Amino acid sequence: MKHLVFILSFVLLSSCSSVKYDFQPGIDFSQYKSFSFVPSIKSKTLNRQRLETSLINGLELKGLVFKPKASVADPADLVIKPRYQIVTNERMVTAHGGLYHRSYYAGTDFYFVESQERYLVIEFVDTRKNEVIWQATSYGFNAITFSQEKFHRIVSDMLQYFPPDLTKK
Repeated sequence: MKHLVFILSFVLLSSCSSVKYDFQPGIDFSQYKSFSFVPSIKSKTLNRQRLETSLINGLELKGLVFKPKASVADPADLVIKPRYQIVTNERMVTAHGGLYHRSYYAGTDFYFVESQERYLVIEFVDTRKNEVIWQATSYGFNAITFSQEKFHRIVSDMLQYFPPDLTKK
């Protein structure tokens, strides 16, 4: 029974990517009614298209209106800036060296292992002030491509904190 509880808790915890968020205090988030995305210079990848679709669906459920043709003359209230952040970590691994017996001349072998972690960062920028007012980061985003369903899950995990509960911070 103990093993079953451990396995279930491990599966539940490992299936979730953790989300951290931050926001600018003192902002009235009810003033924002529309949003658009930062224009992309390059062609949109499949991941970018899936991410934008998930963000549009999630924000429209929260009552915001997507303005695909936002311009300087008719800007959206918020500009969404999704991006990936890649962090390279390096750690040293040591192992006992030498022959099959312990001797004074046996040394310790060591080598460095490099790993990369990918984070999905979404920033909401107020177009009137040109300031980031809300940001969420999803950790554990190490796959290169995701299905639309996986993006929906990740984005809904991130958007559960938007608008932020101002009584908690």
